[in-house]
Amino acid sequence: MSDFRDPLPDEERPVIPDDERIVDLDDETELELPPPTLDPDESVEDEPDPLVEDERDEARGLGGIEE
Repeated sequence: MSDFRDPLPDEERPVIPDDERIVDLDDETELELPPPTLDPDESVEDEPDPLVEDERDEARGLGGIEE
C-alpha cells in the first residue's frame, strides 16, 4: 500500500488571487523563529558519566578490558 493517498475527489475550493487576500500585517509584531534543528551529520553525544569512566579505567588497569 502506498504511503501517499490520492487527493480528495474534485473538491471545489475557492481560489483567491494574492492581490485580494486579506493579510493582517502589524509592523510591531515580532516573528518567532522556529526551534533550531540538529544537523544530521553532526554527532550528538551525552556527557560521559564520571562513575562509568572511573569503573572503565579501573577495569583497564586490572586487565579486564583491552583498549
